[in-house]
Amino acid sequence: MLKEINLDPQLLEVLVVESLAKVFSAFRHVHVFLTTTDPSPGRGGGTYTHVLVCGLSRWPAFLGIACFQPQSISDLAVVQVETVVRSAQEVGLDIHQISNLLANTLAHEIGHTLGLGHSEQLHDVMHDGLDHHVHSLMPPVFHTAQINAMNLAIHRWSSRRS
Repeated sequence: MLKEINLDPQLLEVLVVESLAKVFSAFRHVHVFLTTTDPSPGRGGGTYTHVLVCGLSRWPAFLGIACFQPQSISDLAVVQVETVVRSAQEVGLDIHQISNLLANTLAHEIGHTLGLGHSEQLHDVMHDGLDHHVHSLMPPVFHTAQINAMNLAIHRWSSRRS
């Protein structure tokens, strides 16, 4: 059970904004439009994936979860910000390390919605179970094969819709 740590709402907002900037950068070569608001109906044909960035839930055992179909697009992911932050604070991470861990968690779950599976490489953003010793030290980065796989899944999805 996670111990009670006071989470300042302003701190959470700063962490989310900083983390989202890192996530947007990680997806700069992926053919997606990332936004923090509902996209206009004309953008993306009115269909998009929801990534819910939410507070603590009754399931503290996971940081995030996403619908996943290999090499396909899915429409939902959830990241529990407070669970990420509380877990990171318990092991003594500073605000910048927490921001990296949150960004990696977000990128990991978005990667699943774009058809990426888990990686066995410890330093990979898609590693099953982000390690705070690794993923708090660097912002999320996708390697070329992952970028190509996500773009291919997006292309296939777009072609089926045309």
